Amino acid sequence: MEIPFVNLTRMHEAMKQELDAAYSRVLASSSFILGKEVEAFEVEFSKFVGAKRTLGVACGTDALVLMVKSLGIGKGDEVIVPSHTFVATPFAVSLAGAKPVFAEVDDYFCLSPESVELAISKSKRIKAIMPVHLYGQCADMGRLSEIAQAHNLLLLEDACQAHGSSLNGKNAGTFGKAAAFSFYPGKNLGGLGDAGAVCTSDDALADAVAAMRNYGSKVKYYHDTLGFNSRLDGLQAAFLSAKLPHMHGWNEQRRALAHKYVAGLEELEKRSLVRLPRERPGGHHVYHLFVVQVHEGIRDAVIKQLNDAGVRAQIHYPIPCHQQKAYIEHLPFRKMPLRNTEKLARRILSLPIWPGMTDEEVAYVISKASEIVAGHAKKVGR
Repeated sequence: MEIPFVNLTRMHEAMKQELDAAYSRVLASSSFILGKEVEAFEVEFSKFVGAKRTLGVACGTDALVLMVKSLGIGKGDEVIVPSHTFVATPFAVSLAGAKPVFAEVDDYFCLSPESVELAISKSKRIKAIMPVHLYGQCADMGRLSEIAQAHNLLLLEDACQAHGSSLNGKNAGTFGKAAAFSFYPGKNLGGLGDAGAVCTSDDALADAVAAMRNYGSKVKYYHDTLGFNSRLDGLQAAFLSAKLPHMHGWNEQRRALAHKYVAGLEELEKRSLVRLPRERPGGHHVYHLFVVQVHEGIRDAVIKQLNDAGVRAQIHYPIPCHQQKAYIEHLPFRKMPLRNTEKLARRILSLPIWPGMTDEEVAYVISKASEIVAGHAKKVGR
């Protein structure tokens, strides 16, 4: 059996009529850049998140960059970010002219408040804290909010993997000054191409992002500030609007699939052969990814054998950001070891998960994962 890491074709075939209607509507209106479709999606997504304003942009990375730059963060400033994340998070800080300060993650794969406090104690240039709601689960926003307030720091959210996630009833994207979302096709809410958004309840910030995404212009041909060409396409907005009503159902399917994985793999955890993902108390995990940990001595062999068996497992992410070539030669501002992050990079493994997976497919993944991991038990002394 062949189990792809994600099956977008199956998802899209189930709503083909809605997507066709969205395409036809945009084609008929010729509203291809910003325009009514984008405005409609921005309103709808604001309601979904619970933020006052949404600004559609070209991609999730641009959302991060525009969010940081619009707040005046730049040269001489530092922003605390987790190293265990996709590299777009620190890249956004660097592209804004500031420096990322890499910090550790907690047992839920998200930015560690203790590591943040340590970073703050070592630098007077920290301007903001930017946690990532990684894999579909909110960071410890209560504690991080307290730290940010205590030190008069901006709190920003990288919510690019957390559409519909919440913590203690509060949605991802509503904890900080602003949040960035990605609508890359494989995300819980994905376009049929690149797209992203900045969400905020600060009107001044929203206006700044709106201008900066459009060449620094509020009125056509009048450019008050330096800006970018990072505007959400009308076509992508229409596709996203068609998908948005399905989000709750899709997220619940992801959660159900994750719980099946947990039930099916818990025997491996009892034998200390894997560590299953934890859900933060009070959190609503939407499982953008289902990430387990296996012993670093067998992880690569397990992934190869899973793929040989047709289970397309992946690693998110194999190289921590602070060890990427783009940063490793420019890290005089890295002030602390990140042993947990480096250990995770050697242990993590992502199993296929997407709305529409059948019971047969989930059972096959569980069966093969159990068989393969158990086959390595003696190598790790289990």
